[in-house]
Amino acid sequence: MQKQPTPIIVVSSRSDDGNVFKALELGAVEFVPKPSSKVSPILMDIREELLEKVREVTSANLSNVMAHGNAASQLKRVPAPTRQPRQDVVSDEVAQDYRMVVIGSSTGGPPALQNIFSAITDEIPVAFAVAQHMPPGFTRAFAERLNRFCVLSIKEAENGDIVRPGQVLIAPGGKNLELFQKGSNVIAKVSDPKGHQRYLPSVDTLFSSAASIYEKRLLGVVLTGMGNDGRMGVHTINSHGGRVLAEAEESCVVFGMPKEAIATGLVDRIVPLPLVCREILKECGYDR
Repeated sequence: MQKQPTPIIVVSSRSDDGNVFKALELGAVEFVPKPSSKVSPILMDIREELLEKVREVTSANLSNVMAHGNAASQLKRVPAPTRQPRQDVVSDEVAQDYRMVVIGSSTGGPPALQNIFSAITDEIPVAFAVAQHMPPGFTRAFAERLNRFCVLSIKEAENGDIVRPGQVLIAPGGKNLELFQKGSNVIAKVSDPKGHQRYLPSVDTLFSSAASIYEKRLLGVVLTGMGNDGRMGVHTINSHGGRVLAEAEESCVVFGMPKEAIATGLVDRIVPLPLVCREILKECGYDR
């Protein structure tokens, strides 16, 4: 990638999930999980998915792939003691004054998310939930990796998790993450795909479920990625009084999802990746 930038797809077994994310930092564009760690006819099960990924990455902006990877590789790990939110920030009560941020991303998303969360240097009373298109089995390692670079607490979402300010919930791969009001709490629900959903975890599902709860206190963010997932969610957030940011084409690895979001005419701000974190903090009232 340094000498001759080329779209690279990693095909990897679950046992190598840590190496997958390192490869994405170094410039790989996408990855496909192997159904078997050994060479066998079952490997043909990934034929269609692999061919689809090959077609998708032909539109990748390789200069942005390298820029994202270089930025991610230079990040410093956050010392463990500072990653836990303060006790005055974490509460089982749904505060009426804290904001919720939902983020959707796909191709090029892992380094972009690492860029955003590593730039948050203070423990802020803002809750986050992320739908990053990813296959089953990899999001726990991804959440743990992100958690090493952020002062916020980042984890893979589980059924029954209480949404808390100061925490980031990552939707499990191959599933959907939905939010529901239960008494004074907002609860996470991990659900199976509905109908013939092509992109998982679904950005539309996360955005729409959060919009009905947080309304004008919700901020949606659409990052780099292929397809139109998030378009319907942008409409829902807007109809409930929330606001939406979209990543600018100049920094996207694939300008698909942000382009579709912007085409709705309902996106409030369009910003390149290096400014996304600052805009999130500004929208939430924590710009310093």
